[in-house]
Amino acid sequence: MDKIALVNPKLPLTFSTAPPFNLMCLAAYIRTLAEVKIIDEVAGQNVEKELLSFQPDWVGVTVQTPCAYRAYDIADFAKEHLDCKVALGGHHATARAREALQHADHVVLNEGEKVLKGLITGDITEPIIHGVPLRDLDAVPSLPWDAINFEFYVQTKHNQPYAPFPLDNPRAMSIITSRGCPRRCIFCWNSLRATPVRFNSAERVCFEVDQLMNRGINSIHFNDDDFLTNRKRLPTMFQHFRKVGLVWGCQATASTITEKIAEMLARSNCAYVGMGLEHGNPRILNILKAGSVTVEQNKKAIQVLKKYGIPIIGSFIFGTPSETSEEMKDTVNFIIEQPLDSVVINSLTAYPATTLWKMVEEKLKGVDYSTLVPSSGPQNEAILCDTMSKDGFKKFLKDVVAITIFKRGLRFARLQNRSWLRLFFRHPFYPYFLVRHPFTAARIIRRAR
Repeated sequence: MDKIALVNPKLPLTFSTAPPFNLMCLAAYIRTLAEVKIIDEVAGQNVEKELLSFQPDWVGVTVQTPCAYRAYDIADFAKEHLDCKVALGGHHATARAREALQHADHVVLNEGEKVLKGLITGDITEPIIHGVPLRDLDAVPSLPWDAINFEFYVQTKHNQPYAPFPLDNPRAMSIITSRGCPRRCIFCWNSLRATPVRFNSAERVCFEVDQLMNRGINSIHFNDDDFLTNRKRLPTMFQHFRKVGLVWGCQATASTITEKIAEMLARSNCAYVGMGLEHGNPRILNILKAGSVTVEQNKKAIQVLKKYGIPIIGSFIFGTPSETSEEMKDTVNFIIEQPLDSVVINSLTAYPATTLWKMVEEKLKGVDYSTLVPSSGPQNEAILCDTMSKDGFKKFLKDVVAITIFKRGLRFARLQNRSWLRLFFRHPFYPYFLVRHPFTAARIIRRAR
């Protein structure tokens, strides 16, 4: 039986604490054919040491754009020090197949379960292989939680102080129950991907939930692009979540939020809905979301969710080419005025093979892949904003982040029945913000009442 090492390289910036689902699905799919080991650098494993110890026949490395250089280094190490074949997959390898092939024997485009199986059995030998999407996601066996450092990925109030679950002792885990997205946001890999949107069945989702709860998990983040898109499976899942006492949250878009669904969410212990609201200006939102949603639809969805007491985490993007300072202010006003419980600020970032990349490719020639991170912090150097200086844009983002922190602090103080004055005296940020931005602070305080 062949030995397969599946490697998850560490990103220059940790975006989330989600487990490596792609590698877990591959491991589950081929476990009957090979001895599989997931080596997870994100969780602190020493990749080189683990490879030398395991001595695999195959090394598969997932390649995401920000960690592409590290992934290539791992592939080169394997080819130099091990008697094995190396295969690269993932979004970046799919977008830059010829580049990736310089470091591997095979490059797998798109989904890799069937391809990896064919490579192991010898039925596939081509250097660049187009993966065949699985029609039935339930065909992938149950996720092998024992193959990763499970506790590393458990989110608690100690390692995630702003975890959105209202439990005294949350033990949260992330899972994904679908592949693909019906929308074509220009900054997303899905903007050009031709694979269909597919879902695990409601019964399979309930089974995976039970598996996690048996491991001590009481809260789950559903990281699907839009967990609510497939409405047929919602009643069965929601009934089960309520039955087993699961507290959970998901991502959704305004077009999937209705009165009926919001009421179902409230009855099934939904702790939050994350929404990619992206922008408060109609022109920029239309560009980012490829016309799939309007500002008014976003506002309506927020109203419906708040009517049923569902907390909302809204994410926003600044830095679209041609975006003016006035258009940016529209988003700032949206953030201040809308009853959002938490806000995430991102800088628009282009990734190879997205619609956005094609729009700005000339500007990004020779870009350092590790700088392509959507963070609003100093890590992102590939700034696309062209209506102000790079330093000016970074300062603007810093000010917007400060607004979100101030608003979130007041929100948490209110939820915990704490005095705002106590918050101000205990944390120097709040009086500092009040002095520096008195009018903005006054607007936020007025809205928070």
